[in-house]
Amino acid sequence: MSQSNAISVSRPQRRVEPVAIPESWEVSFPRDEELRFEQFHHGLSRIFGIVVYRFTETEARFVLRGDLESGEDLVACLTAGEALARQLKCRELVTHEKLRPDWLDAAVLMKQGGFEPLDESWVFECPFALFAERLNRLMQVLDRNRAVPKEARVTDLTAGIDLARTLLEEARLMDGFDFDHRLKPRVAKPISADYSQLVWVGETLAGVILVAPAREDGTYEIPIRYIIPAYRQTWVNALLIHSCVKRGEILGAATVRFNANSKTHHETIRLAEQAGCVRVASSHRYGKSLF
Repeated sequence: MSQSNAISVSRPQRRVEPVAIPESWEVSFPRDEELRFEQFHHGLSRIFGIVVYRFTETEARFVLRGDLESGEDLVACLTAGEALARQLKCRELVTHEKLRPDWLDAAVLMKQGGFEPLDESWVFECPFALFAERLNRLMQVLDRNRAVPKEARVTDLTAGIDLARTLLEEARLMDGFDFDHRLKPRVAKPISADYSQLVWVGETLAGVILVAPAREDGTYEIPIRYIIPAYRQTWVNALLIHSCVKRGEILGAATVRFNANSKTHHETIRLAEQAGCVRVASSHRYGKSLF
């Protein structure tokens, strides 16, 4: 694995011996030659840093890890990230995980650093019973209109896990390393293979919905949902979410939480509004051209 000297962002800077990526950062990305990282520290206790990896031939993506507490910390990471992306000979640097605009003044500092928002994601929450009721009514309408073809079926994620991984990777929503990592137990932002589902039309995988494991507070979280272009704005979205919600009813979920892209997930946003969901947060992906 490529290694880097850890430096202090406080003056004077202090170099220490090269270190490995801390296991607590839970970074599971591509082959070692495709990955770079830089680690910083304040004193002896607070450690943070940036991990950059090649996502495509021309695009590098990055994650921020550790105890970032200030805009200075963020700027230090971004500056290091650009240098690491250039080492990989990538032309673009893009956030792997969305950032809240108010987190460490990210919106302001990203813009000052030459990064532009690529898209915006809205997070919705709703009492589970209300959401399920709306989905049930919608499916009754689809059934009356015979909108769902006979060859459509819903399966667990395990029935097509390799194809789902490839689909999300090609859609640039999630790389295969992250996909596999999040299916492991006791990791940050986990995905449940038992609750996540697929919609098929014949032998074509038309949609994927990834669901987090059940939480003690009764929240049923849907972090990722993807429908192939040929079936967008059709019955697939409703069937996918409805099937997912039925699983949540069995679990006795109290709240449903999901996100929607503000520019592309118009169907989901309408559904959220009609079901009485409340928008509780927003976040952005950012990108910067390096050449």
